Amino acid sequence: MAQQGMFGNYQQQLADETALRKQSAQTGGLTGWAAITNAMSGIGSEFGYSAGKAFGGMTPVEEEQARFQSVMDSVNYDPTNPDSMMEASAALNAAGFYDKGLEMFNLSNQVKADNLTVKIKQFEFKEAQKKANTPDARGMTELGDGYKYWTDSLEAGTPERVVGDIEKPPKDKSAAMLKYERNQAAVEYRNTVLKDRPSESLEDKRILLKEIDDAGYSDTPLFTQLQDTITEIANTERIVSKDVKTDAEQQAKIAADARLREMGNVMPTGEGNNIVGGVFLRDKPDAGSDIKALALQNEIGGILQSYDRRLSKREDSKVTPAEAYPYYTRVFNLPEVYQGKSGMTWGGVEFNADALQQTLDAIFGVSGAAIPNDRLIEFGQQRLLIDGVSNYLDVNGVSQVYKFKQ
Repeated sequence: MAQQGMFGNYQQQLADETALRKQSAQTGGLTGWAAITNAMSGIGSEFGYSAGKAFGGMTPVEEEQARFQSVMDSVNYDPTNPDSMMEASAALNAAGFYDKGLEMFNLSNQVKADNLTVKIKQFEFKEAQKKANTPDARGMTELGDGYKYWTDSLEAGTPERVVGDIEKPPKDKSAAMLKYERNQAAVEYRNTVLKDRPSESLEDKRILLKEIDDAGYSDTPLFTQLQDTITEIANTERIVSKDVKTDAEQQAKIAADARLREMGNVMPTGEGNNIVGGVFLRDKPDAGSDIKALALQNEIGGILQSYDRRLSKREDSKVTPAEAYPYYTRVFNLPEVYQGKSGMTWGGVEFNADALQQTLDAIFGVSGAAIPNDRLIEFGQQRLLIDGVSNYLDVNGVSQVYKFKQ
C-alpha cells in the first residue's frame, strides 16, 4: 500500500497529469471538420495512453510513485518503532528521497523522546514507591517487650514487627501489645458472631456499632474507627444535601461529586476561542473578512468548549479533560476536521464539526469510535495516539486499544 498522508500524496500529481493529457483532446474553440479532426486526435491519444498502460508503461509520476513504494516495501516499516523508522529513513535517503528521509528521521527522534519521557516518569514513580516503604518513611518504635515495630502500624492499632529484628527474651506484655490483642479479639468477634450483619447504609453501621459496644469492645480501635466513619458520613450528609435521606443515596452523591472533581471542566469560558485562534494563526482562513473570520472562530471555539464539557461528564472516558487538552490543537491538523483554504464553506474554509467530535472520541477511547487502520501512520505523525487509550480498527475491522510497541 502506498505510504500516503505522511510523505506526500502522489494521487494529486496523477490527477494533474491526467488532466493535462485530456486537455489536449478539447476542441479549443474549433468547429466543423477541424473540431472533428481535433477530437479524433484526442481519442487516439487516449487510446495510445491506454494501450501503453496495458503493456506495462508508466508516466513519470507513476514511476516515481512505484519507486517510492518499492523503497518502503524493502524495509520492515513500523510507525511505532523508532528503530524501524530510522531504517526507513536510511533507505529513503539512499534512494534519493532526501526530504522524506529527513522527515522520517525527525519523527523517529520525536517518538524516541516521547518514549523516554514515559520511562522516566515510570522510574520516578517506582522510586517514590520504594522510598515510601523505607524505615525513614515508616518509622520504627521499640516497645516495652523489647521488639521494634513499624510506627505507622502502631498508629493504626495493628502492630507489625520489623522483619529481621533480633529475637529477644519474652517480657511482660506492654500496653500496646495488650491493646493489639484486645483489638484482635474484637475483630474476631466481628468476623464470626457478627459476620452476617449488613454494614452498607449509615443505619446498618450504627446498629453494628451498638452490637460491638454491647459485646464490651468499645475500648478497641475497631470500635473507634467505625464510630469515626459514622460521624464523617453523618456530617457529610448534612453538609452536602438535606434532601438525601438514605445512606445509599448519600454514597451515590459523594461518588458523583468525586467524579465531577476528577473530570471537572478544566477549560475556562473563552478558552475554546483561544485554541481556535492559535489554529487560525497557523493556517489563516480565507473567510472574506476579519468579521467573518472572527465569527467562524467563535463558532468552532464554542463547539470545542461544548465537547470539553461533555467529556467531563462521560463515565466511559479514559482520560480527564486536563489530559485531553493538548490534543485539541493537534486534531485540527487532520484534513477531514479543518482545511483553512479549501474554498468550500465560509468563503474558503472547510470545517467539519462531526469529524472533530468523532475523531476526538476515537483518540480518547469513548463512544466506540475508532481510527481506521490505514490512518494509523498519519495519526502517529500528528501525535494523536494515546497508549492504552485510543481505539483503532485492525486489518479485520475489529476495534482494538492502541498499544505502543517497545
